Amino acid sequence: MTFRYKVGRHSSKSRVEQSTRAEFKRVIPAPPFGIGREEQVMNPRRRIGIAEDHTILRAGLRLLVESNPGFEVVGEAQDGIEAIKMVETLRPELVMMDLSMPRMNGMGAIREIKRIIPGTRVLVLTVHKTEEYILEALRSGADGYVLKDATQAELMHALECVCPGRVT
Repeated sequence: MTFRYKVGRHSSKSRVEQSTRAEFKRVIPAPPFGIGREEQVMNPRRRIGIAEDHTILRAGLRLLVESNPGFEVVGEAQDGIEAIKMVETLRPELVMMDLSMPRMNGMGAIREIKRIIPGTRVLVLTVHKTEEYILEALRSGADGYVLKDATQAELMHALECVCPGRVT
């Protein structure tokens, strides 16, 4: 079954219409960061894991990610070792990974995640903006890199770009 989402900027309420070929068209109000395009998606909600050692940031990231109807947070980890266990058990499609965490840092966790489940996508979300960190993260297997001073729209765009199976 194929779902087609159309995000309308001016619609006052959501509605669902069924076509004759068992396809659904869902019109929903645009989130604050806005998508504004129609796309076909096999799975309407992408499974996201969050690896961040600061509790308040994890909670805020969860709220931000889940404000987009195309994403759901399936797990959280507060260090690299927990991130690896989360990926093994919950199999998120994408993990947002901080680099500076206790017990095992993000670089080590990325390498291990890519070794055991290579299809998992990793988006680094960090304060480190030096070329050395960026290159090392990419060499470790990161699929994207976003600074923590990015806007909500930039973070959501990065998630959409890095998420597997994205239709453009």
